[in-house]
Amino acid sequence: MLCGRTHVQKKLFVTFQEFYFRASSTVASVAEDFKRMEDAFKAVCALFGENYRDTEPDELFKILADFVVAFEVSCRAFYWCVCV
Repeated sequence: MLCGRTHVQKKLFVTFQEFYFRASSTVASVAEDFKRMEDAFKAVCALFGENYRDTEPDELFKILADFVVAFEVSCRAFYWCVCV
């Protein structure tokens, strides 16, 4: 396989081969993480009645932030009504 190559070429080949094997497992791990993230995003979109294909993450997080603010306001209003 490495016959007829110079020492530098052989060393370079081995270096690239080692890098390839290490990088392959890293890329596979990142791909698995991305798949889990994508599945979680789809589930959260479904909970809020959004289509994951039409909703960008920043749009969804704005919806979530607006919901939390509205929920806090309603909790304060309820607390005020009960305490008065």
